[in-house]
Amino acid sequence: LSNTAEMYRLKGDYTFAEQLQLNAIVILIELFGEEHKDLGANYNNLALLYDNMGAREKSIAYYGKSIYIKEKHFGKKSVSLANSYVNLASLLGEEGDAKAAFYYFQKGFEIDAYNIDLNFSFLSSEEKLNYLKNSEYYVDLLNTFGSENKEVLPEVTTLMY
Repeated sequence: LSNTAEMYRLKGDYTFAEQLQLNAIVILIELFGEEHKDLGANYNNLALLYDNMGAREKSIAYYGKSIYIKEKHFGKKSVSLANSYVNLASLLGEEGDAKAAFYYFQKGFEIDAYNIDLNFSFLSSEEKLNYLKNSEYYVDLLNTFGSENKEVLPEVTTLMY
């Protein structure tokens, strides 16, 4: 149900996607409880949907729920947790809260760096950095955020590639 909701979100049918995503969350809660590990991904997807709909406050709240559940179940070094941090950072940056965005970008990238070190121990430091630089998602996010905020927050350039 959640995957179908995500498909409708990507197609731009936000109303139907919201209905499906909320139904998926209700079913998970009824079956497994309010803090089941799968809810972390569902809440993240619902936050993305609300961001697309322009409901920024709802989006921020659901990113918070996603982060709480992912950290609780998968730990503070989870790649999935890093994804929610970066999504939240991107939203906060769009809202003009550069300091909070920078904080969550850092948290997300620190987790990703840890996991790259762990999973790609056979690569040199330079190769690991090149791996990150070639991740279009992060490069685009960082360069956009950095360009828009380097005057207000000079330390942001330490994250740019």
